[in-house]
Amino acid sequence: MSRITDAFAVLTVRAASSLTLEELDELSKLTGVAGEEAQNLSRVCEGLAGLVLVDGSSESVMAGSFQESDTVAYLLSHLAHSLDVISGLIDAGEAAQYRARVLRGQEVTP
Repeated sequence: MSRITDAFAVLTVRAASSLTLEELDELSKLTGVAGEEAQNLSRVCEGLAGLVLVDGSSESVMAGSFQESDTVAYLLSHLAHSLDVISGLIDAGEAAQYRARVLRGQEVTP
């Protein structure tokens, strides 16, 4: 796990017992938000792949922002962070869904 995912987990565990059903239902929407973020990140990665491909061709003029190792490292670190946030959103949303089902007396599987 990482810092963001861990933070979401701590907040979820600490707050779960005091949240109302309405609040839990709102937090449950985080799984959908995570899906949207994953789709956005996918489009960004596709665009970056195109830039890198063009920069790597022999007849192109090098013009991209990710030609140096430090900029590529920054990009990859940012992508990893974004995926961590998405993971934390999913975990928090699923925990809220689980707690809401428990409060509603619906069957739950751990």
